[in-house]
Amino acid sequence: MKVGYCFDGMVPVPEMVALAREAEAAGVESLWLAEHLCFRDAFAPAMACLAATARVTVAPAAVTPYTRHPIIAAMTAATLAEFAPGRVILAVATGNPVALGECGLVPERPLSAVRQFAAIVRALWRGEAVTSDGAAFRMRGARLGFTPPAPIPLYVAAMRPRMLELAGEIGDGVLLSGGISPAFIRRSVERVRGGAQRVGRPPAELQVAGFIVTSVHPDEGEALRAGREFLAYLFRSRAFTENLEVTGTPVDKEALAAHLARRDWLAAARLIPDEIVHRYSVTGTLTAGRDRFQEFLDAGLALPVLMPVGAAEQRRQAIALAGELARG
Repeated sequence: MKVGYCFDGMVPVPEMVALAREAEAAGVESLWLAEHLCFRDAFAPAMACLAATARVTVAPAAVTPYTRHPIIAAMTAATLAEFAPGRVILAVATGNPVALGECGLVPERPLSAVRQFAAIVRALWRGEAVTSDGAAFRMRGARLGFTPPAPIPLYVAAMRPRMLELAGEIGDGVLLSGGISPAFIRRSVERVRGGAQRVGRPPAELQVAGFIVTSVHPDEGEALRAGREFLAYLFRSRAFTENLEVTGTPVDKEALAAHLARRDWLAAARLIPDEIVHRYSVTGTLTAGRDRFQEFLDAGLALPVLMPVGAAEQRRQAIALAGELARG
């Protein structure tokens, strides 16, 4: 089985590099580097991980067109691909609206922005001079001075219905968010397939990847604590509303947002009971993690990407789980 492993931008780069080596040795197929605003950039650690490994694919995931102009994203991804041909993926997403708002950014017309971003980046990778008068970006004949030596797959990270459909229309793959339930994964995959069918694409052409929040620890209580805190951080966003509604999960998002605005992580975590942690993540001992993982695969993920939470040892435990899954 192909299995990926995610770095969420909150881990120091030297640790990322060491874990990248361990992950490759364990059989992990790809490394996905999240780019959360105000945390670590995705591209510099991506180059470090490529330099430290020989086979694993590396994916900055996901960059937002509201902070990275497509010319910069195209240049940077092409530079990675020049260094490691065939080992680079790029994913684009609207981005977390809460984090964008904290930075004074407004994600206007997200479907148009992502569609134009993808079209411009691909044209630049083909070596074309790009002229565009789109609503999000205007280009006046810009052309890359070099092109990547191998194609770079472009994934669309999505949660909302129209963005999922857009991923089916234009993406080489779709990347689903961490913190979503198997039930919502099924609904999301249906929407991606619907978008593909609308433009005459065989749905089988698209790779369905997805982050799975993973908290593995010999002490189940410690595993639950880490999972609870991370899900509280995710669920404060309105983007998770439908995901929670699908399973009838009551979460006081306003209270979550208020606690997290004050950086009161413990108070926020108390709003997430154990049953919700289990429903939206793989949490518990290594053995329990293996058993729970199958539910996410059965929901439609072709490429599961473990998103570890917790302390350093939990990140290494997640690699052990990924290795077991990769070996079948």
